[in-house]
Amino acid sequence: MPHDVFDVYEAVIKDTNSLNDRRRQLDSLYVTLITFILTGDAYLTFYSAFDNWLLVFVTIGVGLVGGAVTTRWREGLKNIDDILNHRYAFLRKLEQDPAMTALGASVYSDEWKAIYERRKDRKYRTVTSRLQVTFLTVFILIPVLLAALTAVETIPAVHDLVPTVILQYIHPIIQTK
Repeated sequence: MPHDVFDVYEAVIKDTNSLNDRRRQLDSLYVTLITFILTGDAYLTFYSAFDNWLLVFVTIGVGLVGGAVTTRWREGLKNIDDILNHRYAFLRKLEQDPAMTALGASVYSDEWKAIYERRKDRKYRTVTSRLQVTFLTVFILIPVLLAALTAVETIPAVHDLVPTVILQYIHPIIQTK
């Protein structure tokens, strides 16, 4: 049974939409997992009395796990994006076929020129990539903040290193715990 260009075009579109759905499911799964990990990390930090270095090491461990999960999410999305970019390029190529031109099927080529082509620039970041960077930053900042506050509370020599102007704001945080 012969297939014309439109049949191939239609089949690739359906499969590409299915892959896009899997991408969204992957995003939801990882955002849920990372939010759960961040909640535990924040809980440990919030209820810390800043006098226990064990909690600092635990938050470092949680941060490493969270960073690894975020990195795996980023790699998985990059793989799916590479596949999708290849498929969209294939669809744009199919739209150049005379039969498709006669039908006026040029939606992917038109969208590419109007929207996506300029996003090839590395400066462009998707919402998902900005969220991933935010998660990674928080996984780094939580243990650093906890270590700094624990150091101020447990190591008297640190008081000499911290300017008095800043120290006056740190002590209320530590003492309210």
